[in-house]
Amino acid sequence: MSEVLSVTMPPLLKREVEAVSKTGYYDSGSEFVRDAIRTLLSSRKDVRLAVATELYKEGIISIGKFTEIAELSYDEAKRLLKSRGLKIRAASRSLSDLGKELKAFKKRK
Repeated sequence: MSEVLSVTMPPLLKREVEAVSKTGYYDSGSEFVRDAIRTLLSSRKDVRLAVATELYKEGIISIGKFTEIAELSYDEAKRLLKSRGLKIRAASRSLSDLGKELKAFKKRK
């Protein structure tokens, strides 16, 4: 599902975005802007990490989605979030953590 986002830009940049669909490279200005944002995020790890951290902090994404966006392992993500003063939410556990919990559970039986 898509949502509408209103963006303010200088007149020339607006004209450039509008002209993109006429070039044949993109079907619409919206498609071009989406691709431009994805390209920026894929090339700027610092921005990607900042965005992922903010989304995690706001509770919008899980640590699993955080690792995907930030392109980090689960353990790297945990260290990074903790270093930024964020708590790892209880529902966010690695496979190794789940394996340890399962072993502990089986020992109790």
